[in-house]
Amino acid sequence: MINYNNENREQEQEQIEIKQTKESLKRTVVKAIFWRIIAIISTLILAAWLYNDLQKATALAVIDNIIKLILHFVFELSFNKW
Repeated sequence: MINYNNENREQEQEQIEIKQTKESLKRTVVKAIFWRIIAIISTLILAAWLYNDLQKATALAVIDNIIKLILHFVFELSFNKW
C-alpha cells in the first residue's frame, strides 16, 4: 500500500512538472508576434539600406516576416509537444 501511494505521488508530481513547463497557446502567439515585430523592424532597416527604396524594403519585410511568423508559431508548438 505504501509503494502504491508513493508511485501515485511521483506520477502526480511528474504531471505537475509537465504542465508547468508547457506554455499556453495564447502565450506562444504573443511571444511569436512580439518577436516578429522586432524582426520586421530589423529587416526593414536592412532592406531599406540595401535597396534605397522604402516601398521595396517594406514589401520584403512584410512578406519575409509573415512566412517567419508562421514558421515560428509551428516550431514553438512542436517544441512544446516534444
